[in-house]
Amino acid sequence: MRDHEIDMADPDPSTGVPQFGEGVDPDDPAVKQALAACQDLLPVGSRGEPSDADLDVYVAFAQCMRDNGLPSFPDPQPGSAGGLFAGADVDRNDPAFQQAAQQCQTILDKAGA
Repeated sequence: MRDHEIDMADPDPSTGVPQFGEGVDPDDPAVKQALAACQDLLPVGSRGEPSDADLDVYVAFAQCMRDNGLPSFPDPQPGSAGGLFAGADVDRNDPAFQQAAQQCQTILDKAGA
């Protein structure tokens, strides 16, 4: 994405999910073009529409995150330009997020199996 001049942070180490930089509009045509060019590099679960089985895993992961202290963690949004969990208004550096992600990682590991 950076090669396509899109501000993108390194992937979150606990989830592997890349995050857009501050002020990046996922609906911008340049962003969409970069996403299309980089599609094959996205982690499993971020590559277009997940299978029904994987979607069930992501729903279970979201519920686990809510059950572990993040009550506003959203359900997955397949097809979203920002990734499956677009709109997750959480601080990924917050210890509460880190703890919930650690508790729920085994669920997420089942995606793509």
